[in-house]
Amino acid sequence: MKQVLVSGQGQIEVLDVPAPFRSRGGVLVRTRYSLISSGTEGAAVAARGGLLGLVERARESPAKVERVWQLARSQGLSSTLAMVRAKLADFAPLGYSASGTVVEVDDATSPYRVGDEVACVGAGIANHAEYLAVPHN
Repeated sequence: MKQVLVSGQGQIEVLDVPAPFRSRGGVLVRTRYSLISSGTEGAAVAARGGLLGLVERARESPAKVERVWQLARSQGLSSTLAMVRAKLADFAPLGYSASGTVVEVDDATSPYRVGDEVACVGAGIANHAEYLAVPHN
């Protein structure tokens, strides 16, 4: 399936990723619409904006900077730089508001049925993706 992700350097990409699995009591939804918020999601992208985003995050969290320095002292600079680069290469999902059609349910416990039209909310749940695994509310 396709999903919109942002890299640790602030690059937005549409990638092929495995479809999510429905959790017990949850539903699997085929997304029909998802809302892109220029304010909230723009800020999320900017916060991950590569070196500039890294400097901004460092300014906002001196304790994390101190941990990085401690790590560099204990494990070496090259090892620490490798960890920072890996973090910058990480991808995070975008989105928190979507709607679609239920395609799979936990028949034993779900009040929903396959074919129901539903609204989905929550960061990490209602992502910009073709399918959403939505937990029981």
